[in-house]
Amino acid sequence: MKIRNNYNIREIAGVTVLVPSSVVGKSGVNTASLNATGLWLLKALEGRDFTIEEAVDLMCGEYGIDRDTALGDVNALLGALRQCGFLDE
Repeated sequence: MKIRNNYNIREIAGVTVLVPSSVVGKSGVNTASLNATGLWLLKALEGRDFTIEEAVDLMCGEYGIDRDTALGDVNALLGALRQCGFLDE
């Protein structure tokens, strides 16, 4: 899978938000909010094909967490990206 490059990263009231590039400035659009970990993983995966296992490995290596926790975090991020149309599978 691959993260599409069809979004802009914005900070709104202290929250990092992904906004579709085609609708910047419009209201009523799907957006994805990210915490610092989600933003780190997004940037680590940008521009390349990856598997869920590779994303889990990145999380475990960067944060020293167990695979189950990393898998939950990866699935949460991918679910948000999928829902907003930011993910090619």
